[in-house]
Amino acid sequence: FSKLSIIYEWVLICVSNNKEAARYLESYRIYENKSADSIMQRVDEDYYSKLHGTLSSVRMVNKTDVKSLSMNFGSLKNVVLAQKEELMRCPGIGDQKAIRLYDVFNTPIRKRTNS
Repeated sequence: FSKLSIIYEWVLICVSNNKEAARYLESYRIYENKSADSIMQRVDEDYYSKLHGTLSSVRMVNKTDVKSLSMNFGSLKNVVLAQKEELMRCPGIGDQKAIRLYDVFNTPIRKRTNS
């Protein structure tokens, strides 16, 4: 079946039981005449949403920290260029968060070597 689905450009769905297959068919039926926009993930385009997504991807940095960093530094560039001491002076950013942020932005990216 998988070879046929590739040749004829079919979608192959593997299910473990009839109930699961029925749910897939119901979902396809519901969305067959709708645009792809209705099932696509919404993407926030404003600056703060992008800043939040970037900074909160650093472990231990939360929404409140992002707000504090944004208010104190004004831009991602300024956060990236900040020294540890400057980050520590930011409300809510303690020693550990400041060190982690500094290290994330200042540690060189290492290339993997094929061994």
